[in-house]
Amino acid sequence: MKKWIADSKCKLESAVVALGMLVMTNPVVAATDPAAKLVEAANTIKGVLTALIVVVGGIACAKIVIKYLPSIDDPQEKNIMYKSLGTALLVTALGGALVWLVPWAYGLLA
Repeated sequence: MKKWIADSKCKLESAVVALGMLVMTNPVVAATDPAAKLVEAANTIKGVLTALIVVVGGIACAKIVIKYLPSIDDPQEKNIMYKSLGTALLVTALGGALVWLVPWAYGLLA
């Protein structure tokens, strides 16, 4: 009995795989302009990386504000907070720009 169940299970799996291969086959069509597709993919990747950098920069700025907010009355602490925020915003802007500038400069040199 166990052998019959094992054999039928294997046959059932084979039938499902074969039917799936027949039903779900799509013909592969070559892209007419692969360079445009690659440029579009690279731009999408650059957009995602820029978004990640901006999110991380926003989180860093929020952490800086939360850290110095209790002692905002002290002018020294306020100065340190604004310097830290300026630095975090500058690094965020630089990181976001580098994602776009490095491939552009590489394209100029290549």
